[in-house]
Amino acid sequence: MFNKARKATATTVLTVSILTSATMITANAATINYTVKPGDTLSAIAKKYRVSLKSLESANKITNPRIIKVGRVLKIPAASANTPIAVAKKGITSVKPSTTASKTYTVKSGDTLSAIAKKYKVSLKNLESANKITNPKIIQVGRVLKIPATSANTSITTAKVKTTTVKPSTANSKTYTVKSGDTLSAIAKKYRVSLNDLESINKITNPTIIIIGRVLKIPSTTTKTSSKTGTTEVKQPTAATTNGVPIPPAPAAGQMIYKVLSGDSATSIANKYNMTLAILKQMNPQVINWNSLAVMQQIVVSTPSTSLTDVVLTSNITSDMKLAFIAKVAPAAIQAWQTNKILPSLTMAQAILESYWGGSYLSVKVQNYFGIKASSSWKGPTISLPTKEYDINGNLYVESAKFRAYNSIADSIADHTQFLMASRYSNIIGLTDYKAATKLIQQDGYATDPNYTNLLQSIITAYNLTQYDVQAGAVVSPK
Repeated sequence: MFNKARKATATTVLTVSILTSATMITANAATINYTVKPGDTLSAIAKKYRVSLKSLESANKITNPRIIKVGRVLKIPAASANTPIAVAKKGITSVKPSTTASKTYTVKSGDTLSAIAKKYKVSLKNLESANKITNPKIIQVGRVLKIPATSANTSITTAKVKTTTVKPSTANSKTYTVKSGDTLSAIAKKYRVSLNDLESINKITNPTIIIIGRVLKIPSTTTKTSSKTGTTEVKQPTAATTNGVPIPPAPAAGQMIYKVLSGDSATSIANKYNMTLAILKQMNPQVINWNSLAVMQQIVVSTPSTSLTDVVLTSNITSDMKLAFIAKVAPAAIQAWQTNKILPSLTMAQAILESYWGGSYLSVKVQNYFGIKASSSWKGPTISLPTKEYDINGNLYVESAKFRAYNSIADSIADHTQFLMASRYSNIIGLTDYKAATKLIQQDGYATDPNYTNLLQSIITAYNLTQYDVQAGAVVSPK
C-alpha cells in the first residue's frame, strides 16, 4: 500500500506543466517487459516507465509510434542511472502517504457515495475502486463499505500562473469515432471536456477499455476567462430538463421522488423528510438554485419511515374473521343511516379500510376504527402517533398527530357519524349511490391517499356491502 502511494505521488508531480528549477530523481535501471493492453499508447507507456519515446521505439524497432498491437510484448529499455525528471517547485501537489489502517462504514438511508467520501476525506474514485463500485449513484442501505486509507497531510500550493482564454471547440460534430491508439483521457482533453462527463454521457464504467470504431458522444462545454484572476472557468453541461425544469436522478434504495409544493424551501423539505440540508443537496446535483424551486419540480428525498397507524397487530385475518367484523359493525352502520342519513356501505367500508378489519394499532389500542384525528375542539382522550399522509401534490410523508380514543366500537361509529355532520361533508348526507358517496368523501378531504375512493369501492363490491343499504331502507332491493 505504501509503495503504491509513493508511485502515485511521483505521477502527480509529472503532470505539472509549468516547470522551474528541477529536482533529480533516479529512475530504475532494470529492463522490463510490458504487454500492450487496449487503450494503451506508446507515449503513455514511455511516460509510465520514465523512458524517452525514442528509446522505446528504438528498442522495439517501431517505425510508426501511433500503431501498436494489443498483446504485443514490448521491451522497456533501462533508463540512465541519473535520468533527470523535472519537478516544478511551484504549483505542485505534495501528498504524504498515510499509514492509517483501513476502516469500514455501513450505508444508512439517505447516504450518497460522495457524502461518505467527503466525510472520510478520501477521493470518490478511491472509494469506488476499494469497493468495486461501477455505478456510484446506487448504493444499497446496509452495505459495509471499505474506507481506503487517507493522506494524513495533504498540502496544495497554487502557482501564480497567467493563463489565456480557452476557446470552445468549433467542431460541428458532437460525436467521435474511436481510433487505434486512442485513450479516453486524450479524447476528453482534445474536446476540452472533463473525463467524468465523457464517461457519464457514454455510460462507461471502465475508462481504460474503449473499443476501436465505437462512436462516443461528446458533451458540450462553454468557457470564459475571469478578468481579475486570468484563470479559465469551464461551465459543465447543464442537467437534462423537462420544460426548463431539471430532471432528478433515478431514486436509489430508500429514496423516492418528491414534487415541490408552493412555498417549499430546501430547509422545509429536508425537515419534512427528517434529512439534513447537506444530504438533500447531495442527492439532487441537478438543482442549481435552491432558492428558486418550481412548483411540481421533482427532487429526490429519503423514503419516510413506517408509521404506527399503518402497523397491523392482527395480520392473519381469515374469511370467518372478516364476516364476523362485518356483522359487528353492521347494526351501528344501519343506525347511522336511520338517524343521520349516512350510507351504511360507506360507513362499513371505511371501518374495514381504516382499521384493517379491526386489526390496526389504533383500533386495538384505543377503539378508533376510522383514523379520526383529535382537533383542538375534541375534549375526549387522545393518543399521539406518527402517521403517513399525502400532500396536495401526492407526496407521501410522515407526521406526528393526535387521534381520538374511544371505549368501544359503537362509540367509534357514533362519533364517526357525528364527525360527518360537519358542513364540509354535507354533500354526502342522504346520498344513496355508494360510488358518488365514496368519491365525494375523498374530495371533501377525509383522507389524503389519492387511491382512497378506489379502495372503498373495491371493498363495497367485494363484500356486497350494498345489501346493508337495502336493509336500512336507503336503497330499494333490486328485483
